[in-house]
Amino acid sequence: MEKILNTLSYYIEKNNYLAFALTYIVTGILILIFNHVLFSSFIEILLLIMLISCMKDLFTMLTNKKASKIVFAKAVGSTILVLIALFFIDIPKAILIMVFSTYFIFNGLIKFVSCYLMKKDKLRGIFKDFLEGFISFAFGIICFFSPKIHMNIMLYIIGGYVLLLGIDYLFDFLDQKEIHIKRIHLPLPPFIDALIPLSILQKINRLGEDKNIELDFHKKIEKVDLEIFVHVSMQGTGKLGHVDLCFDGYIISYGNYDMDTRKLRDGIGSGVVFTCPKTKYIPFCVEYSEKTIFGFGIKLSEAQKGKVKQELSHIFESLEEWKPKYVRALENDKDINKDEYIDYASMLYKNTDAKFYKFTNGKLKTFFILGNNCGALVDKILRSSGADVLKMRGIITPGTYYDFLEREYLKKDSNVVSKQIYNQGNIQKWKERFKEEKIDF
Repeated sequence: MEKILNTLSYYIEKNNYLAFALTYIVTGILILIFNHVLFSSFIEILLLIMLISCMKDLFTMLTNKKASKIVFAKAVGSTILVLIALFFIDIPKAILIMVFSTYFIFNGLIKFVSCYLMKKDKLRGIFKDFLEGFISFAFGIICFFSPKIHMNIMLYIIGGYVLLLGIDYLFDFLDQKEIHIKRIHLPLPPFIDALIPLSILQKINRLGEDKNIELDFHKKIEKVDLEIFVHVSMQGTGKLGHVDLCFDGYIISYGNYDMDTRKLRDGIGSGVVFTCPKTKYIPFCVEYSEKTIFGFGIKLSEAQKGKVKQELSHIFESLEEWKPKYVRALENDKDINKDEYIDYASMLYKNTDAKFYKFTNGKLKTFFILGNNCGALVDKILRSSGADVLKMRGIITPGTYYDFLEREYLKKDSNVVSKQIYNQGNIQKWKERFKEEKIDF
């Protein structure tokens, strides 16, 4: 029996894309066919598992004299809530549908904000975004206020999405077997993607700060032409991540770096681009911002490199120089105390000699964390240039990039050929490597 289980485990590990594909496809088909019946059974099984877990925790608390009263009260409260949910089974069903309805409402509101920013920046294409936002918002409102009536519709949407996700993983499995079929990648839902960088960081943290852990992996020993960095930290919005790219040794990053224009808790502001040497930027991010950075190296053809250069040239034509507070103050008074200027842009300039720019026109003129976010410029460079090496569609988040790049790296013949992890445990080694390789930009 043990041998059978080991063989099965080995097969699943070697064919994980096929395992995911079959799981998602079967689940999607079952939801589409059995719909409400399957959903009800799933909720009941889930609640029973939760009840068993709560009862176990309660028993542990009763036998442990050192258990605090607060923890015990939480265990009792959780058990009571699960019992109520089991006796009134329609409540958790309605809550789940309301969660999905809220997502549609939220998505519609995001589109409306994007339309407002497009109008402010005098851009075209507002009607299409407004129509998408209106449909999403209206559907969410209808389902939210009559969840039981529209439960079947919502389940069909969920089932269809899960089925398509399974087909996407099936294509990944075929790619592994060198059976290449042209298709568009289907990302995970944004609210799941957003949590991916943090969950990976937590896994790394569980390894501890062991400096002997290998954090530099190469599928093929060859020079990469472009790198994409996914940042994440344990603090504030850093949990949701940041993404930028490196080309010809220089970082190109887009974000809301002008503190004077920030609104809605830093969610909106002027779109700022900065460039700086990779060898100065990575240590700054790790040491000053306490970030962990996942770097993925991509191999490009000569034609693709040419198109990337062409797109970068086009982008910089629509930029004008912008100066952080420290630089502006330094121009007026050479004797200023530089330690007084601790905003991110000023700190970045002092540590990396970064150069900053603002868009004079176009969609990226205004930064919007739920629309024109840090991934928008990376996506623009890779897609509009014709070097569409990622072939992704949908809302692009740092988690979207990490999920896709990790999947591509695990494939044998993809053009994502390397992966590095930079953190506080290994940054000194990286600094030494930069010096040994005489990387000085």
